[in-house]
Amino acid sequence: MKTDQAFIESDNVPWTSVNENISMKLLNGLADSGPYTAILKSEPRPPDPHRGQYHAVGEEFYCLGGLFTFDGTHWFRKGSYVHFPPHYVHGARVHVEQGYLLY
Repeated sequence: MKTDQAFIESDNVPWTSVNENISMKLLNGLADSGPYTAILKSEPRPPDPHRGQYHAVGEEFYCLGGLFTFDGTHWFRKGSYVHFPPHYVHGARVHVEQGYLLY
């Protein structure tokens, strides 16, 4: 969804399935090419020690709710913020205890 609008009513943006656990509301840009802004929602899921990933561009998010970890040590909850620089490996020990909602 690409828009020139300055205001988007996010309640009117549909959720799109990313995979069996994660859904996304695309607010700005195109998710498959270039930078974009989205809200991500995940269902709770048990620990997964084999999920490491990295991206060619930086990634950042602000946690709107939930409880989860990407490394088994640092727990994100409402109000948490993170910035992963390009090529930073993260997500190697994912545990989404209470689901999450990220901006």
